[in-house]
Amino acid sequence: MCEWHSELFPDYVCSAPRERGSRLCIFHKEEKDETAFIKTFSDWIAWKAASGEPLDMTGFVFPGSIATSETAGQAHIPIEYEADVILSSARIGGSAAFDGLQLKGSLFLDHCVVHGTVFLAESLIGGDLVLRSAIVEGNLHAGGARMTGPPWSVHF
Repeated sequence: MCEWHSELFPDYVCSAPRERGSRLCIFHKEEKDETAFIKTFSDWIAWKAASGEPLDMTGFVFPGSIATSETAGQAHIPIEYEADVILSSARIGGSAAFDGLQLKGSLFLDHCVVHGTVFLAESLIGGDLVLRSAIVEGNLHAGGARMTGPPWSVHF
């Protein structure tokens, strides 16, 4: 099992298998084959979506962008999801293109580093949007985005 840990999230446990010769899984390793990562990530997303569990990507290292649309050579999540999407302490090598995301749960980007822009235009988030201590090197585009969670559901 992957041995990734964080002082910020001490209770997080990654159940992915370690990569050969490493104490980390493909999701948490810094150096990785991007094609293998995207294939493994797509399989993991399909498995999580079928179970309805939160998409907990705490600490994942994305070599490129992540989006809600299936674009060749890019990691993607479903555009509609019932549970939380958690990218706490993740590092995204490109943009986070979540335009049109229809999420019944919360979106956690706390302590996340995005080396591009975060797109949330026309998104609907039913829970909280957590951006606490996030670093976004580009911009945050959220035109037309709506949060339907409790008052004060956006956390910076």
